[in-house]
Amino acid sequence: MEDLAQVYKKTSSLHHAYVIEGNQKKDFAGLLSFLEKSVGFKTHGNLDFYHESFDSFGIDEARRIKEMQQKKPFTEGGKKVFILSFNFITREAQNSLLKVFEEPTSGTHFFLLVPSAEIFLPTVRSRVVILSQKYSVEGRHGSDGGSGSREIAYGNFPADFCKNFLKSSPKVRLEMFAEIIEEKDKARVISFLNNLESLLFQKWNKNLSVEKTTDKAEIFKQIITCRNYLHDRAPSVKMILEHITLVTPVVIS
Repeated sequence: MEDLAQVYKKTSSLHHAYVIEGNQKKDFAGLLSFLEKSVGFKTHGNLDFYHESFDSFGIDEARRIKEMQQKKPFTEGGKKVFILSFNFITREAQNSLLKVFEEPTSGTHFFLLVPSAEIFLPTVRSRVVILSQKYSVEGRHGSDGGSGSREIAYGNFPADFCKNFLKSSPKVRLEMFAEIIEEKDKARVISFLNNLESLLFQKWNKNLSVEKTTDKAEIFKQIITCRNYLHDRAPSVKMILEHITLVTPVVIS
């Protein structure tokens, strides 16, 4: 949280909304310290401070937060802070909060603690400042708003996970996903699909023959479709990974 503290020290202002990806429990403790010591915002016994944790953040939660943030801070000219921790957020909830993240009630600031920023739609990521797992900050900070640019951090998988996936048989691939399927970890699946898409593009872009272009384009289409399904209310992680396992060709080189 050091970068955030340094930026605040220089500007004395906060962005409307931050996404902090990484260890949620550790990040929450660091964020409380930042608010208390750097911002001078009391988090204990403060009616303008709200924190709640969710496994999956849905449309009902989004509507409740929208209603809560519409009220002005109890302290005149003060701040209202929302810290929301969750592992996944539905597409409906994200669309519902777009306007809130862009133009919240004056003095309101959101801090979203998540395992990976990849769970958000591009439209949401363009409206927030993202702090990566290493807490490096990209984007403009200021009370007048501004878009945060994204620093991609696929920390949920070993660096060679996708390479091993491409080399493996369907049976081995499913074994690699055993833990993710058991935990129904949608955030990690999204990170995996992003990695897979990037790796395939790098490999195929070097040697893309005309006769194979259609087949390869279909694989990318399948990845995009599966990633979109993951933003629905109750996607089947198991079915999505089984599908990707079968449609993705074995790539040795």
